[in-house]
Amino acid sequence: MKYLRNIILSCLLMLPMTSNSEFIVNEKAPVIKMTEPDLFQIFLFYQKFWFSSGERIIVVLPPLDSALFKRLAFTLKLDSVSYKDNINNKIQQEGIRPVIADSEFGVLIKVANTPNSIGYYYDGVKYNDGYGINTIQIIQSK
Repeated sequence: MKYLRNIILSCLLMLPMTSNSEFIVNEKAPVIKMTEPDLFQIFLFYQKFWFSSGERIIVVLPPLDSALFKRLAFTLKLDSVSYKDNINNKIQQEGIRPVIADSEFGVLIKVANTPNSIGYYYDGVKYNDGYGINTIQIIQSK
C-alpha cells in the first residue's frame, strides 16, 4: 500500500505547474508580479532582498519531509535532497534561515503573519486573497 502511495505521489509531482501551484506573498510584500527566474532566485536564496523596498525577503518553506516540499523542489527543477542540501549550505555559509512551517497549511498561516514573506502552496484547499496573502502572478521574463 505504501509502495502504491509513493508511485501515485511521484506521478503527481511530475505534473506541470498548474493553477493549484501558487507562490504566495504576505499582503504587505512589495510585489505581486514576478518572473519565474526571479522566483527561483528567491527560493534558491540568491536574491535576499526585495528590489523595490530593499527589505529582507523571508522565505517560508513547508515541512522538509512533506509532499509540498517535494513539489516545490520539482518546480525549482531540483530533487528534494538537492534542495535540502542547498538550504543547509546557505544556512551554514551565509546564515540564511528560512522559516519552516509545521504543516503544509501552516505555510499559509506563516506567510499571512510574516511581513515581507513569500511561500509556495499547492493543495485543494481554497483561500481568498485578502486574508493577509496575495498570490504571485507569474509574468514572462523579458
